[in-house]
Amino acid sequence: RDAHGVLELVRVDLGGPAAHVARKCAADIHQRRQFREFTTLAAAGRFRLVVITATKEKAAALRQSLDQHDWPSGLRIHCSIVPDL
Repeated sequence: RDAHGVLELVRVDLGGPAAHVARKCAADIHQRRQFREFTTLAAAGRFRLVVITATKEKAAALRQSLDQHDWPSGLRIHCSIVPDL
């Protein structure tokens, strides 16, 4: 949980294609959708999917691939760039 009461799920890009990473993220979220509490958190903007990658280019490719998926209403998605990954 961050300081603002947002629960985060962090997925680290280990170098696979952006579409593969996006599918893994979608699977992570799909597993959680069965829980009413998750849906409530997401709808309130209190759940964030964070994807960590090494470059701006990969972050852009990830964002494009992530946009191809159906996400719960209110789900926040953030791509974080860590060059030393």
